[in-house]
Amino acid sequence: KAVVSTQSTGTNKLGYSLGARSANRFPNLKCRNGYFAHDLSRGIELTFPGPTSYQNEEKKVVKKNKEPFNNSSLRFQPEGKHTVYQPAPGTYEHDVKRFRRVEFAGSFGGKQQLMETISIKCVQNNEDVCDSCKRPPIGDYFTYKTRALCRNCHSFHSAYGEKYPPSYLQAFSKVRDCSEIHHHDGTSAKIKLKDPKQERKQRYREAYFHQYFH
Repeated sequence: KAVVSTQSTGTNKLGYSLGARSANRFPNLKCRNGYFAHDLSRGIELTFPGPTSYQNEEKKVVKKNKEPFNNSSLRFQPEGKHTVYQPAPGTYEHDVKRFRRVEFAGSFGGKQQLMETISIKCVQNNEDVCDSCKRPPIGDYFTYKTRALCRNCHSFHSAYGEKYPPSYLQAFSKVRDCSEIHHHDGTSAKIKLKDPKQERKQRYREAYFHQYFH
């Protein structure tokens, strides 16, 4: 294999570095109509925009609304057929407890149990009869020992107090028949009629609203 001497090979007079080129480092640029172009005498014609030609500001025409805030309704509606009367600010309750929360009963380290406001009376056949109107109660009703009062009679006697004294009516507690949650079919078994999650949500909801409505 022949050995070629490095002294016999031609070398670049400009060297081997990055600047070993004969072209101008900074081309001769001429400006025409806002565009720069290379020197045409070298046969190079490359046009590009100048620094001030980029990102021209385009102003969009904003269409004005016919009415202020794009709403043509009257600020104060005249009284008429469709007038909606709302309570004044002074009619709301202000001397009441705020941030009421649902109450739980439990021990330290034990399971927290919701303090329900309505007790569920689980019987196969509910034979309770209102002590005042002598009719079977519909929906939730009130009981005390062996006595029962429907909601209408309890509200009536609480307002007028002719037949029962107020202290006696306060001893009654609200109960609910289990027929809406499950049914027994004459046995002690419980066949669910409502989803347990929905039943739990209903108990929490009733306990919350009981803080505001008794």
